[in-house]
Amino acid sequence: MAKLFPTNSLDQFFSPTSIEPQSKKIKKTSVVRGSLINFTYAFWKNDPNPLVIVIENNASSDKVAGINLHRLTFPSIKNLIKKSNELGFSYNSISIDPNFRKAYRTYKRNGINQVKILDADILIKVMTSVRTYDPAEAEIIRKRVQEQINQQINPKADQITTLDNDTGE
Repeated sequence: MAKLFPTNSLDQFFSPTSIEPQSKKIKKTSVVRGSLINFTYAFWKNDPNPLVIVIENNASSDKVAGINLHRLTFPSIKNLIKKSNELGFSYNSISIDPNFRKAYRTYKRNGINQVKILDADILIKVMTSVRTYDPAEAEIIRKRVQEQINQQINPKADQITTLDNDTGE
């Protein structure tokens, strides 16, 4: 069975970059607060390839802090990406939400490799066109399918067609 989204399908939207912050001129590919980055992490415990919205990337620190999107639900990701584009985006501005607190991570710079950056606006556009999963809707569909199967397997007496028997009558 073919996968709907091959693992490298999003690679076309990412651009290679460096994790080093730019102090004077911020290039389009600089990792700044609100940037969406993907990288391989040498010191991983649960996620060797985190997808992170950066909260802090200071030259004075040996760490990069952010929210790992792999630890969030789809609606939470959508909400976080919108907030990351707002003025004043910081850990304090989102820490009210317990989901964001649980997904907050810091990464040592010397363990970060193969950094790629994504324009978050593209992701926002994609996510607004995707429907969220509604368990109630899935249950209704499941019940309707079950009813249709039952009608085929157990038809009512008036739905059954009679066949002529071979007695010659």
